[in-house]
Amino acid sequence: ISQKYLIYLCDHTVYCYGLGDRQRGIVGVYMLAVVTGRMFGVIMTSPSNLTEFYKPNMVNWKIEASELKGRSFIEIDVLGPKVDLHLDKIDFNAEYPQDVVYIRTNQKLYYETLRNPLYISKFPKWAHVHQWRLFQVAWLRLMTPTQSLRQELNTVLLHIVKDMKSEFNAWKQLSNTGCCTRKTLCNGIQCPN
Repeated sequence: ISQKYLIYLCDHTVYCYGLGDRQRGIVGVYMLAVVTGRMFGVIMTSPSNLTEFYKPNMVNWKIEASELKGRSFIEIDVLGPKVDLHLDKIDFNAEYPQDVVYIRTNQKLYYETLRNPLYISKFPKWAHVHQWRLFQVAWLRLMTPTQSLRQELNTVLLHIVKDMKSEFNAWKQLSNTGCCTRKTLCNGIQCPN
């Protein structure tokens, strides 16, 4: 049996919504790949290539184009609130027998998939968490920030800490001298005239 693939796709051909929508879609397609036994991949090139910011963590989601070339495929768009793949009822591999299924989505596909009797027993042990935590656990299995993103985040965090210290010192000064409108000495500090 040849390997089958399930690829999250976000390219220039269709608007994929915002980053949160894309993250939800990536995790949804990943969970579907897990229970259907398909190799999972991500192709996100629009508006920027995902690999500039994230790299694979525990799951290698970078699939070489040569692996997919020449295989039968279908592209499915599951964007917006009114699209339903009926993942709670169908056998995905029977419905989509193509070697490669590309899905553009912003949906939490795993909620429906969790209700499908065909797939309940196929969820791995790490996925047996509260549904609200499933996204976090799956995302951390998939992604880790690249070095350049880490450096950028560290720079921003250092600026935030510096600003917080400055704001705290200003607040402390105001707290200590807040009663200066009524007194000449406030909390042991001489009030300005």
